[in-house]
Amino acid sequence: MQVVHGAKKVVSVDCNPAQSALLELKQLAIERLEYEDVWQLFGEGRHPDFRRLFLTQLGPFMTEKSYRFWQQRCARWRRDLCPRASTRAGGG
Repeated sequence: MQVVHGAKKVVSVDCNPAQSALLELKQLAIERLEYEDVWQLFGEGRHPDFRRLFLTQLGPFMTEKSYRFWQQRCARWRRDLCPRASTRAGGG
């Protein structure tokens, strides 16, 4: 990431509201949460206590649009956010 090293601001444009909300969620999670919580959210794709994190650590700092997007989807983070192949060696 040498291109952005030392940059004062990075601007991202995406017409898909889900991608914009995800980018905002990731940014806030990295800034505000412990490593283990970030890993559960984005490495594992689920977090058993996402609703609490959302209401106390993430949501209050989001734009209104992203807040509404994730408020409607809190339950998805308690189980797999999306189906995916196993990341364990051997695929099983």
